[in-house]
Formats: sequence, structure tokens, C-alpha cells
Amino acid sequence: TAEVSLLKTESGELSHDIQAQHLIDLPLLGIGGTYSSSQGMRFYQAEIALVPGSSAPGSGFTSGIRVNGAPNGTQRTQIDGMDGTNQINAVQAGVGASVDTIQETAIQTSNFAPEFGSVGGGLINLTMRSGTNQYHGAGYDYLSNEIFNGDAPFVNTKQRIRRNDYGFNVGGPVWIPKVYNGKNRTFFFFNREQYRETFVVNNVPITVPTAAYRAGNFAGAITGGSVGTDPLGNTIRAGMIYDPTTAQTVNGQVVETAFAGNIIPASRFDKVALAIQNLIPNPTNGNTSLNYLPSFPNDRVTTNWNVKIDHQLGDKAKISGLFLENYSYAQISQSLNGSEGLPNEITATRGSFSISHQYRVNFDYTLSPTLLLHLGAGITLYQLN
Repeated sequence: TAEVSLLKTESGELSHDIQAQHLIDLPLLGIGGTYSSSQGMRFYQAEIALVPGSSAPGSGFTSGIRVNGAPNGTQRTQIDGMDGTNQINAVQAGVGASVDTIQETAIQTSNFAPEFGSVGGGLINLTMRSGTNQYHGAGYDYLSNEIFNGDAPFVNTKQRIRRNDYGFNVGGPVWIPKVYNGKNRTFFFFNREQYRETFVVNNVPITVPTAAYRAGNFAGAITGGSVGTDPLGNTIRAGMIYDPTTAQTVNGQVVETAFAGNIIPASRFDKVALAIQNLIPNPTNGNTSLNYLPSFPNDRVTTNWNVKIDHQLGDKAKISGLFLENYSYAQISQSLNGSEGLPNEITATRGSFSISHQYRVNFDYTLSPTLLLHLGAGITLYQLN
């Protein structure tokens, strides 16, 4: 449905209000996790796909949000009125804000007010859910599995997908039996969410040394015919290995002699290099390249939890506090860490671990029917290893 936009006289901003239900309805855990965060979890910034003039290219939603052509990484996120953006890397803005804890999102795309001076590519303003006088709770599990998908055309295969994003929330008045009844005064809302992705990679071959190469015999590495001669008249062929101890200068050029038969004597092996080589797995086929098919697990676990407390100090005053925590662990991940399946002692893989905390405190006081005093303080802590 289309609605006529109301004329705004108080400001020149262009904004779009998006209800939380839209995020719940979006398929955020599809193939590649296109609309999920770099941590895999459903991500509130997927809302940007619903805003005209905005896009999020790439396979991970945080890889490049662009609003009205502005560079990616220039957007900002506010959580309950305060900046929740990681100042080091804006694309990780507001980590910790679970989709199921968001009440409403206002996305401003242009003509930002002076109070948002650090914004270039869109302001995402999140309002977090609060408890009410009635107790409400929910449980959910967003499942992505290849069993629900059709075969790929022509090849009749399915990409293996095993993702779960599950959690629960509960909210209502704070009530401690025989101690405190917070109905009409004190409310809470709690949410805990966890994302798990576990699957085994066993279809990406890598190259390891053959038995002959391990013994120093590189005769099989010589390919093709002569590509020329050196200043001494020796034939040069692709794949030849030269003895560095035979280096000499001939007519102003440094010339080395190739090992006989392209074989390095065992007496010349470096002990450290030999010890490292012994850690490399043996080939699983007879090829000289792409000759080892590793099988190793990919794991990624991300956990969000948050609690919001609202308290009415009186008819005119209200105070609220919000605490969010997000931590993500991926010890072995092909997509995040470039895992190749080699043993831990020699792998290039390094685990990815991040922890973030968000603290928010707001105080509101109604001075008059047309004047509101709002005070707020917040802290964002982000650690990436």
C-alpha cells in the first residue's frame, strides 16, 4: 500500500520507520547468510534492504552497507538514543542488538541534524523493547538446512547448510514475592539468543609435497623443453633447482649450477625445515598438485543476551537502563579464518574471537506538556582477537 508522506516542518530529514516484525519475516539465514552479520547471526542492519536508495553488496551484510551512494562503513547506529557504533570499524556497528529485542528502527538517509555530525551513510536509530504490566515470553529457532532446498539446476546437488539461530525472551513487571511488586512502576525485558554453525569441509583439496619431493627429488618438477641458456652455456628448463653454493659472476651476471638430476642431497636438508615438513600430511592421490583432501570441522558460535529495566520514579520522571553483551567464537572457520585443514602447528588459520558490551542509562523528566528533559549516558566496549 502507498501512503501520502506528511510534510515535515520541524526538520528536513528523510527517514523511514521499520517495525521489528519486518526483520522477523525476512529470510536472514539463507545460502551464504546474505542478510546475516559477519558473526552469522540475524542482523538488524538487514532492514537497509527495505529502504529506497540503499544497498548492502557482498555475501555478508556487514561487508558493505551503502546509503545514497556513500562509502560503506560511514553509517552509524544509535541504541536507545546513544551511539552504539564501534569507532574503529563502523561496519561492526551496534553488535549485540538482537533482532528480537528491537521494538522499532528509524533509518535516516539524508539531511541529518547537527547532533548526528559523525554520520555519512545512514543513521540507524534502534528503540529496544521494554516490559509491560503483563508477562510475555517467546521461544524461537531459525533453522537453515539443505533438506528444505531444491537441487541445483543441471548438477542435481545441494549445498550443505546447517545453521541454527535460537533463543527466548521474557518481559513483564519486576515481582519479588513478599519483597517487591513492580506493577505500574518497574518493568524488565530479557532476551538470550545463540547462533551455531557446524559442518565439515571435505571438498576443498590443497597441495602438499609428494613423497619424491619430501626426499629432495624434484626431477618431476621439470616441465617442457629448453627456455634458453645461461652465460656458461648451460641449458635452462622450467622447474630446475639451483645450488646456491655454486654462485659465481660471469660477464656481470650471477650464475648458479643446477643440482644433478634436479635432486637435492639429503645432507643439505635443513633440520628445522625437515621437522616442519614431517608435520605436513601425506598426499591422498598421485597428483603433484591438489593432492590432499582435508576433512576438518567449521564451527562458529555467537551468543547475544541483554536485559532492559524501566522504572517510573513518579508521574513525571522515568529512568531506564540497558545492558547488552555479545560474544562470538570461531576457532576454525574456512570463511572467516581461511582454514585449510593443516595441523594446528603449521596452519595459517587463526581463530576469530570478539566480545562487545553496551551500557545505557536514560533519565526523562516532563517539565511541561511541551517540554521534556532527557539525559543519557552510554558506554560501548569492543574487543577483537
